[in-house]
Amino acid sequence: MPARRPPVDVTQLGERLKQLRAERSQDDVVRSIEAKQGFRMSQRALGVLENAEVESPGARILDALAREYGVTIEFLLYGTKQRSTA
Repeated sequence: MPARRPPVDVTQLGERLKQLRAERSQDDVVRSIEAKQGFRMSQRALGVLENAEVESPGARILDALAREYGVTIEFLLYGTKQRSTA
C-alpha cells in the first residue's frame, strides 16, 4: 500500500504559485492558460489559490497551472519533483 501524503498546506501552495507567476499579472496567466490549453479560468480563481482561501483546490485548475508553469502538480502541492517531463 502506498504511503499517504500529508494534507496540502494551502498557504505554501499559494506562495509557490505567487513565486512561479513572478512578474506576470494574474490576467496574463489566465489568458495564457485559455489560449494554450483551452481551459477558462478566472483571475479570481487564481487569486483564491494564491491567497490560500480554498481548502481543497480542484484537480483541473492545478493541472492547468502546472502545465503553464512547467512544473508538476506534486511540486505545486508539496514542493517536490519540480520539473514536469511533459
